[in-house]
Amino acid sequence: MSVFREVRIELDGQEYWFTPSNKFLRRIDAGLAPQTLLGVVGTMDGKNVPLPALAYIISEMVQEGGGNVDEDDVLASLYDDLTNNGGNGIGPLVQCIGDCITPPGAAEKNLPAPAQTGVKKKSQRK
Repeated sequence: MSVFREVRIELDGQEYWFTPSNKFLRRIDAGLAPQTLLGVVGTMDGKNVPLPALAYIISEMVQEGGGNVDEDDVLASLYDDLTNNGGNGIGPLVQCIGDCITPPGAAEKNLPAPAQTGVKKKSQRK
C-alpha cells in the first residue's frame, strides 16, 4: 500500500500536480511551528478558518507542484475569494490538504465499528 497519492491543486486558474511525501509534510509542520498541519486542519469547523496558516500550506503545495507563488500572494487570493466569491474557492483547497494527509483509499473503506466495552448493567449480568 502506498502512503501517498498524486494530488492536484488549482490556484488562480492554474493546475499543479505533486505527490506529497513525509519530508514535504514535515517541512510544512516546521514552517507552521508552533502549529502543525494537523492542528490547523483540526481547528477548521466551517467558521474558524485560519487563513494565514492556510496560505502558507497552499503556497508550499503549489511550489511542490512547480509553481512560483509566495504565501502573501495566496493570502491575497484567499481574501479575494472571501470578498468576491463567498469563500467558495477555499473548500476545494482544504480538500486538497485532506488528500495530502489521508492514505489512498482511506475514505473508500468502511471501518468496522469498535467493540463495545464497559460494565454490563445489573440486568445483563449472570
